[in-house]
Amino acid sequence: MEETPQDILSSAQQAILKGDLQKAQDIVSSLTNKKGLSIQQRLKLSHELQWLGLPVPALKVLGKIAAPADFHLLAPEEFCLQVRAVYMLNFMGATYVARRLLERIEDHLIAQNIDLSGYHFSLQTYKAFILYESARYQEALESFEQIVESCKEIGTKVYLALHYIVCLEATGKVEEAIAQAEKYFKLIPEESDTLKAMYLQNLGRIEIQRNDLKRGQDLLDQALDIFDKNHKNKDQAYAMMWRGIAFGKEANTVEAKRILNMAWEILHHPLSQPQAQLSVLYWQEKLGLPIDLGAKVAIRCHSCIHSFSYLLGKPIHDSPYPLHARVEAEANALSSHDCWLVRDHQILPMKYSDIDLNNFSQVLDLYSGVQKDLDQRETYTEIQVRAMIAALGSGPIGIHEFAFVDFIYRQDFWDWQSGKERLKKLVQYLRKKGIPLYVNNQVHYLDIEHFQSHPLIIPMKLDFQGHHHFVKGHTKSFTRFELEEILGTKKTNASLLLKDWIKQGILKEADKDGAKIYYDFVK
Repeated sequence: MEETPQDILSSAQQAILKGDLQKAQDIVSSLTNKKGLSIQQRLKLSHELQWLGLPVPALKVLGKIAAPADFHLLAPEEFCLQVRAVYMLNFMGATYVARRLLERIEDHLIAQNIDLSGYHFSLQTYKAFILYESARYQEALESFEQIVESCKEIGTKVYLALHYIVCLEATGKVEEAIAQAEKYFKLIPEESDTLKAMYLQNLGRIEIQRNDLKRGQDLLDQALDIFDKNHKNKDQAYAMMWRGIAFGKEANTVEAKRILNMAWEILHHPLSQPQAQLSVLYWQEKLGLPIDLGAKVAIRCHSCIHSFSYLLGKPIHDSPYPLHARVEAEANALSSHDCWLVRDHQILPMKYSDIDLNNFSQVLDLYSGVQKDLDQRETYTEIQVRAMIAALGSGPIGIHEFAFVDFIYRQDFWDWQSGKERLKKLVQYLRKKGIPLYVNNQVHYLDIEHFQSHPLIIPMKLDFQGHHHFVKGHTKSFTRFELEEILGTKKTNASLLLKDWIKQGILKEADKDGAKIYYDFVK
């Protein structure tokens, strides 16, 4: 008898729980293009594909994402697919559009009195996941506490509880996190090897961070013993990573390097979340292991949501929400720092206004959006600067197309095909300007080695700060003609810039010398 889709999904779930992800992937492959799956089956298939490290297919099986103007065309139960799709967008780095869509969906559900309870995960659960993956741990903690308490199915309850435990630890409640982890570990179903290993890995991680290296290593070894050595996966890589960190803390750099490299080899692929890859790179640098300049830039400048930049020189007051308690405790930076200066194979936190641009004959200044090459100048728009920041800042990890479009445009659009077309034209334009962007498997890269003949300046806020900063980096007082020379622009554009900057309160007319007008910076 031919297996039903439900039988196939159940078999795949069992393989995932046993840690045999390759077997699970082989099982679900027959369903990814199958027509006629129920909504519940599509939700479950998407969840399993995500577990298997296949986020793009996990999004695709949910169907087209509807624009808010088309919500009235959807049946009430179809919003389960929309909510899951929004979560997957956020998971893949498209955070701006995901949050806007979630707000619109929630407003529509309330207005139409639509109840989605009983479908896979609830709206509240996905909201909690989005908060969790956005590092908003205090808000996620409150949500997961309620969700775990109300969950009846024991396997799901234990899985959700792990996120609650991580939130406890992230908000400084370490002892409570350990107690809850030990409590829920005892409830894990016998067949759920993957969950057991995930709990052991997290307990081991907490102990390593508390410097109880022996207990931490014992727990991590137990986690690694569970995993099938022939089927490497991300959870195994996390356990490896923390095992390598423990060796590094013991000053065993040879083993630390070997094991962290193994973790990197597993996690470094186009569909792996950048945060996981950044974790390996951060600890390699922190433990004094050699990494290339592109990796150092990525740890500080990748556009995904992460906290490593705060541990390496970015002022903590720039965070719009409370960071992980450990980051809050360890971060140490001058509050005036607002950019990274990349020079001579080093990357340093700096205050932009302390940099004298007259000292640089060549510089790619992404803070102000100007490239200087001897007497030549190239000014870039806000959109073009964002694209270069995102691609250059992603280092060897790269940035996936979904996240790239979302980061660059951030506008109120819902048609991803339109976003992709815009991106294609933007990349073509920048390539013509000599910016060597390239793409592989929908992941975009910009090799920093191309720019190593001259310095780079990258804003810590990862956004265009304005051309006037480049001018201010050369002089504090100037005429329109001098502005033309500094920016390499025409008289008409220089006049428009002066008018705009005066209107914004950036400049003021300071003095006149015949027909010449001198302008000073106000701030």
